Amino acid sequence: MAKKKRRPLLKFPRRMQKKLIVMFTIVAGMLIGLIGRLMYIEYTSGEKYEKIVLSQQEYDSKVIPYQRGDIVDAKGTVMATSIAVYNVILDCSVLTSDEDYVAPTIQALVQCFPDLSSDELYGYVRNDPQNRYIVLKKKISYDEMQPFVELQDATDEKGRKVNPDIKGVWFEKEYQREYPYGSLASAVIGFTASGNVGVNGLENYYNSTLNGINGREFGYLNTDNNFEKTIKQATNGNNIVTTIDAISSPWWRTRSGNSTRRTQAPTAKGMRELPISES
Repeated sequence: MAKKKRRPLLKFPRRMQKKLIVMFTIVAGMLIGLIGRLMYIEYTSGEKYEKIVLSQQEYDSKVIPYQRGDIVDAKGTVMATSIAVYNVILDCSVLTSDEDYVAPTIQALVQCFPDLSSDELYGYVRNDPQNRYIVLKKKISYDEMQPFVELQDATDEKGRKVNPDIKGVWFEKEYQREYPYGSLASAVIGFTASGNVGVNGLENYYNSTLNGINGREFGYLNTDNNFEKTIKQATNGNNIVTTIDAISSPWWRTRSGNSTRRTQAPTAKGMRELPISES
């Protein structure tokens, strides 16, 4: 049998070897220089660049409103109270972050709030896609809000969301002042203007006592791109309890034929303050 001829081994010429060594040395030197430069920047300006990066991250901050205290008579009858109402807020930046969110969300809004127009909602998507705060409805009740919340949070038997593409809608809570007995004893009780500012009567005199302190919810992305949330709860106002009987007391006399009421206002000695229970 004829012997197989061995293929001659390929050898790099000495000149090519020198070129490869020089190229490797240059690349290694550049990498070492780059690493050195990064270490120098981290040592001298690391904190500065960290602040720049954090300043470019998304932050979220929401006010948590306090509840103004009630005004009640000696028998516990509520004469003035604050009830929770909700504003429907559309965050277009979230809604338009994925085109799959748009149609289901708008359909759910129109279904749960018939007075909203799909044409108007699609207009927000086209004309103002980065707006994070669009008020769609103001001061709706908890019951009016629930159909949308239930639709958004609905799950199947396995606990998976039925409508996972409903995004970009949230409810802003605030409080609205109400007087269950209308104008009864209004000369003594007074009323409030916007911003929980008491006008006349007890609402004015005890304004600072009835008012509380707003809380705040902070949300931000940390250095690992994880969303962190910090909540400072609101401090609700105090109740004012009078020593008068607003319903059966002879203080409240109505002139027949008009709405004029003669009242004797209770003095400060006839009041005491009690903390309002948090809801």
